[in-house]
Amino acid sequence: RPNGATPTYDALSKALGLLKTATAAGGLSGSVILLTDGQPAPQQDTQIAAIQHDLLPQFKQGNFPIDTVALGADQLRHADQAHLPWVPGAPHA
Repeated sequence: RPNGATPTYDALSKALGLLKTATAAGGLSGSVILLTDGQPAPQQDTQIAAIQHDLLPQFKQGNFPIDTVALGADQLRHADQAHLPWVPGAPHA
C-alpha cells in the first residue's frame, strides 16, 4: 500500500549487503535493479547525500552496477527530466 515513503537509502544499503555476502567467495558478479517511483523520501536531501557519500563508493569498489527502472504514471516525465541524477545508470545517462 502506498504511504508516501521511498526509503531508497535503506533499499540500496540492504542490496549492497546482500551483494557483498553473495560475491564474497569470488567467481560471482552482482548488480542491483532499483525499482522506484521517484526521489527518496522522507528526508530526500539527507538520503541522497548518504547514498552518494556512503553507498555509491562501495558499489563502485565492488563493481556492482545499479540499473534503475522508473515506475508509475509519470515515469516518462521523470526519466525525461533526469529525475534520478544521483543514481549511476539512471534514465538520464
